[in-house]
Amino acid sequence: MSWIAVNFSLIKFSDIEGTYYFYDPNYPTAIQFLLNGRWEPWDVGYVRTHAHDPDVKRVAEDGEARLNHDSSFGYSHWPPPSEIDAQASSNAHAHASPTSPRTVSLQSNGEAPSSSHQHQAQARHKRSVDGQVLRPSLPQQQPPNEAPSAIPQSSNSLQSNGRPFPGVPAPTYASPYAARPVPPPINTNQSPVRPPEQPWQRPESTFTDTPVSPLPYHASTRENKILLSLDGDGVRGLSTVLLVESFVNAVCSKLGRCVDPYQIFDLIGGVSTTGFFAVMIGRMRMRAHSAREAYLGLSEEIFQDKRDFFQTQDPHKPAPPQPPISSLERSTQELVSKVCENPDAMFFDNRNDSTNVFVVSTKINIGSTQPAILRSYPSRRLVGPDVDTKLTVWQAIRATLGAPRYLNQASQEGQRRKGLLEPGLVDYGVAKNNPVRDVYFESKRLYSYADDKMILISIGTGSGLDETREIPEMAKSVTERTSEADLAHYRWEGDHRAEIDGQWVRYFRFNVPNLETVPLEEWSSIDKIMEKTHAYLGDAEVGNKFYECVDAVTAVLAGEQTQRASNVYLAQYE
Repeated sequence: MSWIAVNFSLIKFSDIEGTYYFYDPNYPTAIQFLLNGRWEPWDVGYVRTHAHDPDVKRVAEDGEARLNHDSSFGYSHWPPPSEIDAQASSNAHAHASPTSPRTVSLQSNGEAPSSSHQHQAQARHKRSVDGQVLRPSLPQQQPPNEAPSAIPQSSNSLQSNGRPFPGVPAPTYASPYAARPVPPPINTNQSPVRPPEQPWQRPESTFTDTPVSPLPYHASTRENKILLSLDGDGVRGLSTVLLVESFVNAVCSKLGRCVDPYQIFDLIGGVSTTGFFAVMIGRMRMRAHSAREAYLGLSEEIFQDKRDFFQTQDPHKPAPPQPPISSLERSTQELVSKVCENPDAMFFDNRNDSTNVFVVSTKINIGSTQPAILRSYPSRRLVGPDVDTKLTVWQAIRATLGAPRYLNQASQEGQRRKGLLEPGLVDYGVAKNNPVRDVYFESKRLYSYADDKMILISIGTGSGLDETREIPEMAKSVTERTSEADLAHYRWEGDHRAEIDGQWVRYFRFNVPNLETVPLEEWSSIDKIMEKTHAYLGDAEVGNKFYECVDAVTAVLAGEQTQRASNVYLAQYE
């Protein structure tokens, strides 16, 4: 008997259902949901008829369509036709009632009622509490075609083509580290049934800066620091975003609860496109999947902004128009206004439970350029030029993301010559394209050079580029910045080898390779980048390192939960 490891590249989060889920094509009869700290299989037919999230419904519909065209899986549809009429008749006499956005119609123990017990499930489907009609808590029947999730499946349940034998139930999924005990999540305020305060309406946007369930501790108080360093090459960043999202999903999966990135990391440092992402998941407290959606929504504008600048490097082409306020700037302002509910929210964050975020920019003066660090926290570390500490969030994003601009473009003898770069804070890539060294020293300075142990995670923007298909100046810049970032990684790792070997620093580096077939216009090749990222995580050596990193981080988080519970217990007797 053996557990089947979760493929974290398949995991998605549903804001409406309030949990993580994934669909494994090798087992098309079920969708897996993370409920009560474990993965539970749900019949696709039951999910299709009861899920609230249209994306989840669509996955279930696609799964059913596949099963309709392939009888080798031996799937029996749920519910049987005779019970569909009975259910429709029952619903005709039911009163409509509001439901909570986090009430999962798939009951929260992950077990859909079997067809033989459908009438009993319908009888329990409504319950009146103080005049409110609520969903039931925990019916105990198993969904059809599914095995009890507590029973691990044998590894020989697959045919040679990778499919299960007809009639073989969906497997139990678990993290490779599931055998190691993890303290249960602590939630002293949660009640099994809670009436909604008002009818719920689907939100207009998934962007939010409110966590699903706040942790009983925050990053600033932990002894073992968890640090995140994100490379930037000026143009790319989607593979970095996908790796971070996969990592957060893996941590949530192992903890058995939703944890937001700002609750995981003590310090996040980013450059250019990844600086934008760092601000979203850190200062703006966006969930990883929402930040990824926002990044994709702006990726075309990010590329166009950089393309316009690099086209000015070619003296034989006309200079593109440079409006005083770019569309990228307007879009970032709108995003900040939507998430922070204040278009002029300050980048400096004085909330006690905040994670610390810095982004790398370039300060351009007449005749000089210097890398600059913009912080959301106070620091005594003196490095780089003086910068305004009263920047707003959107100004910090523009400083790390926006391309430089020329003050003038003069023409002479039919040739266009470049003018002076406009002074200010922009993404010019002078240095620090891998901020790992600054993440390390910023952490030391923040915590008074304490001897705390740390987990430092460094993620690159990917390697490989077909320069023949790109604007020459842009391709050259990306290649140079990527090379500089790789060199910074090797130098830092070599300089701190003693700390790494002594386990004072747990250092992990991830970087998706073989991106030669992916153009710099990331928004047009999302599927390719996802495929490359998933293949990278699927490599045995990378996967072991990835899970080792997940294990190290969750050990810190779970240990703090245990310590918190002990403190609460002891306080009761003081």
